[in-house]
Amino acid sequence: MIKQVKCPGCRKELRVPAAWLHQPIRCKFCGIVVQLQEKSAAIKPAIPLKAVPPKVPVGKAVSPHAIQTRSPVAPAPAIRGTGPQAAIPLAKRRAATSLPQKAMFAGVWLAGLAAVVTAGILLTNTLNSSEIKEEPKVVAVNNTKPNDVVDVENDETPGKTINRVNARRPKPKPKPPPPLNTVVLPPPPPLRDLIGDTGNDQNFIGGNRPRPSPRPRPGTRPRPTPTPVPSAPVSNAIRNRRMLAINIKNYFYYDAVPPNSFAEVATNFSRAFRMAQVTHFSDVAADPRPPLRSFVVKAITDLLSTSRAQDRIVLLFSGHAVEVEGKPYLVPMDGDQDRPDSLIGLDWLYEELTKCKARQKVVILDICRANPARGEQRRTAGPMSEALDKALANPPAGVQVWTSCAKDQVSYEFNSSGRTNGSIFLNQILQGLADKEMVDVLAKQDNDSTIPIETLAKIVNAKTTEMAKKFYGSEEDEAAGTQTPRLAGKEITDGAAPFNASEPLPPQVVIKKQVAGDVFGAAPRDLVEGILKDLTAITPLKASQADEVFTPDVFPLFPEAVLKDYRADSGEMTPLREAVILGTKALQENSRTLQEVFIGDMNALKQRVQQLQPDLARVRLLLTEALEKMRAAEKDLEKETSKRWKAHFQYVLARLLEREAYIYEYQSAIAQIRTDDLPPLNEKLGHKGWRLAAQERMKAKGAEGRDAKKNAKEAKEILLKIAEEHKGTPWEIFARRDAQNYLGLVWQPTH
Repeated sequence: MIKQVKCPGCRKELRVPAAWLHQPIRCKFCGIVVQLQEKSAAIKPAIPLKAVPPKVPVGKAVSPHAIQTRSPVAPAPAIRGTGPQAAIPLAKRRAATSLPQKAMFAGVWLAGLAAVVTAGILLTNTLNSSEIKEEPKVVAVNNTKPNDVVDVENDETPGKTINRVNARRPKPKPKPPPPLNTVVLPPPPPLRDLIGDTGNDQNFIGGNRPRPSPRPRPGTRPRPTPTPVPSAPVSNAIRNRRMLAINIKNYFYYDAVPPNSFAEVATNFSRAFRMAQVTHFSDVAADPRPPLRSFVVKAITDLLSTSRAQDRIVLLFSGHAVEVEGKPYLVPMDGDQDRPDSLIGLDWLYEELTKCKARQKVVILDICRANPARGEQRRTAGPMSEALDKALANPPAGVQVWTSCAKDQVSYEFNSSGRTNGSIFLNQILQGLADKEMVDVLAKQDNDSTIPIETLAKIVNAKTTEMAKKFYGSEEDEAAGTQTPRLAGKEITDGAAPFNASEPLPPQVVIKKQVAGDVFGAAPRDLVEGILKDLTAITPLKASQADEVFTPDVFPLFPEAVLKDYRADSGEMTPLREAVILGTKALQENSRTLQEVFIGDMNALKQRVQQLQPDLARVRLLLTEALEKMRAAEKDLEKETSKRWKAHFQYVLARLLEREAYIYEYQSAIAQIRTDDLPPLNEKLGHKGWRLAAQERMKAKGAEGRDAKKNAKEAKEILLKIAEEHKGTPWEIFARRDAQNYLGLVWQPTH
């Protein structure tokens, strides 16, 4: 029997077998999923997907082996309570059906099989009928396309009266590519089995960073979806306003600076102040640009040198700033305070700002970042130094400098359950833009208006001071949680150029990608990619460093004259190479076993520590075996002909020593839970538990503590040796970076 029904989505006629009334069907025209039933029947909710009966091929005999169900089929409501046994008392029915379990299951299976075969015969007879009854009701509508929903497709062949069933799973729709300039963390490459040297630069050692666990680490929450920064002017833009936003997350030789809300701040700020031109670049954008010194200097120079006399410009910078020999510097991605020429001098920036023709020049610096709960994973700038504070408090005439903190202070980060939520200062800028007073001021802006940075600073500074004290204040230490942002300098108004609509806009500041083929003498990209795959196959020291990923797009170009000696070869597998592979595996297999955040009551935490002990024992065993094999193979290091294998052997050895030292320190730290030796929690500050924060000094004691410090010292010596022997290669950067790893741990309360 055929039912005729109109699709509630596209309103087109469908011809549906009556046997399909009690299961979801999908329209071929619009893809909507509906469930039908007779008009006289009561409306019932859609049958859950797991209860959809198996599909039976039309007009074919059904074999027991051909019937597969995704889940047990729910019995049809029409036959419940009918049949001969319906009149038998419940107790007698139970007694009569007390068969052996296997026989009972066999009977149930055969009965179900018979029912399915019968349904197939009835369905075949139904399909041979052309009788059309009244239109059934639509009782459920769902615009999604679940698995195993019957597809109704009208067969337009003459003489046919029925549609066909398409039981294939619907193909998932491809995800749209992320928008340009969106700050997202690149996912780690998939984990592969380690293999030997194949001679292919794309797959030297072969192993890659393990895929993140589908379950979040304890005490963490999913990261928020980043907000894209507009690359085109807003529709009501003020034509003499320009903005350059620079964000650096993964430093080569300093601790990472979590970006979190930076993209959203840049977006909302540029829209609120109606910037005509916005340029944003970062190492963690969807289309990243490397914030190396050369790139940052060129971007700033392009902004300042091309600005017109009528322009009002904003430079927003989030990253590190340091003082070296009494001089203040901004730190680019590749900056190193041991090499001042790799830094960006504040005096150079002030000189360029002075030469700039723009009538209003605003510099916003979110620097000296700190998260006490996270600690310092590597070297940081620390609190703002006296020389840096003095320079920022006294900018050149006509320049306004807004800093996130002042002398002896840091720019605090929010921290919730061990997860960094971003800079308090930047978050308060977001809040300040929505403040009523600010909204009223922004509503009156036009082409002749000044950028009202004073109004925003007044709102943000007060709120930042309040929130920092709320999160990190202490009754014992008055200085804890103190953060006072400051706006210094004034805009020059006398003789300033007025707005001129007829003057063309200056050229947009563009950050071009670096392409090895465009630079004479640069090593080819595939060679660098292959080396980076080898290096990133070695997992981070700590779970909190898992998102610190480098790609060729943000790495500097390397000289081909140097890297040509580091190409992969197809030499035979030697004990030294086998040791490298075993060591890499050992580092991969224990990369995510060490919990850093502990939330809950003390008894539960003590049980958790007890559960961690077997994991730690397994980790130490793997590391010990790998180290023994590395030590045994070390005598053949000079015989190895491949510079690539030599560098990688030394690097893996150093990382194994670092990891073992960290395990010793970790065991010593979690033992404090069992002895109730943790810092007190402050309910007023919203503390919920503790986090193992990183610090430079190691606290492990006894024989294991001595071994830990000995291993850490040896690892640093090997890393510095690698940096010296393999200059101009990616190993130099990775080795110098890991030499800055802080292996000490200290308990800190967390929100």
